[in-house]
Amino acid sequence: MRAIIAIFLCLSFLAAGAADTAYLRNDHAAPDPEIFPADLNHSSSVSLTTFKTTLYYDQVMIKWSTAAEGNCKFFTVERSVDGVHYDFVGFVVSRNEAFDDYRILDNSPINGINYYRLSTTDRNGKIAYIATGVINYMNNTKFSAALLDCSNGNMKMIINSGKQDALELNIFDTNNKRVFHDSFKVATGSTAKSFHLQKGPYTAVLINAGGEKVVNIITAF
Repeated sequence: MRAIIAIFLCLSFLAAGAADTAYLRNDHAAPDPEIFPADLNHSSSVSLTTFKTTLYYDQVMIKWSTAAEGNCKFFTVERSVDGVHYDFVGFVVSRNEAFDDYRILDNSPINGINYYRLSTTDRNGKIAYIATGVINYMNNTKFSAALLDCSNGNMKMIINSGKQDALELNIFDTNNKRVFHDSFKVATGSTAKSFHLQKGPYTAVLINAGGEKVVNIITAF
């Protein structure tokens, strides 16, 4: 009885939640398979146009697009290391709009081959698996950095570090004049660093405590 009540509350929350919110592992439980048994013969009302799994620094990005969603209530992404036994990664509520895009991040992929599958759950509780993907993930412990986006001079750099570290960031203009300097600490994994620059080309030099250096040529727009 408690399990049924919990599922009812979960579904009520889904109906009331924001349509573009993805709920991930350790944040919300997956739908109870006893309440929503997987029906492999069930035909989904969703028209899927794309399904992609890509590396996103130390994470895996699962993205898909739809042309129609029928009576779909939510999408679920699961991950497996053997292609047979799957664990819950996250789910996102259907927006029931034509030509829509969705994405979920797997924050803790396993070293080696990761299999992903996408399913739909309709408003009658029927589950249908509509896409699968695979990616080879190798934990990148190297020190690296890359520009994520830039607009109106607002820059964001994603820094990868295999350990807790102290970093120094220096940015130089085309005359080799330093226009930005910052010292800061990062944790293991990915860290976002934001800063603002005037329009133009620059060279960003990032150095860690061990003397390792990463150089990025960037342009502020």
